[in-house]
Amino acid sequence: MGREYFYETKYFGVFVPKKSHISREEGGHLCIMYKGPHKCSSRLDLSPAEAKEFIRLSMLVGEAMRHGMKHRGVTIARINYQENGNWAFLRHEQPVFHMHLYGRTSNSFQQKWGQALYFPDPETSFYDHITPLNHDDVVEILSEIKKLEYSAKYAPEKWS
Repeated sequence: MGREYFYETKYFGVFVPKKSHISREEGGHLCIMYKGPHKCSSRLDLSPAEAKEFIRLSMLVGEAMRHGMKHRGVTIARINYQENGNWAFLRHEQPVFHMHLYGRTSNSFQQKWGQALYFPDPETSFYDHITPLNHDDVVEILSEIKKLEYSAKYAPEKWS
């Protein structure tokens, strides 16, 4: 799915990365990418409006991911939210602000439960056998986003 956004706000898009860092059976992997009007390599570059939108979106997507994946038979016990961007430096590029949402299940076998996540160099074969979230997973997560986005907790007027 790459950077094909399945949900977008004014400043951000949500997508399933082409090379997932965590298999769907272990909770899966989503990204929230900045797509706003200026260069942004970290949260320090966000305007107040962008920062509020980002926090709301990260909470909304995380909750939708937990509910949606449970409907798909994967019980996420925790979501790790990580701002990375270090690999851009390997390509001699400036990072673009993004956040990874890593679903974590208590029965994980590759990314062990209770341990820090392990991310070797992207050019290794480590990621070759990791199964990304599939179309039906995304449909379920998007359905949950649509249910939650105007709920009392996430109603846009509460975040303005």
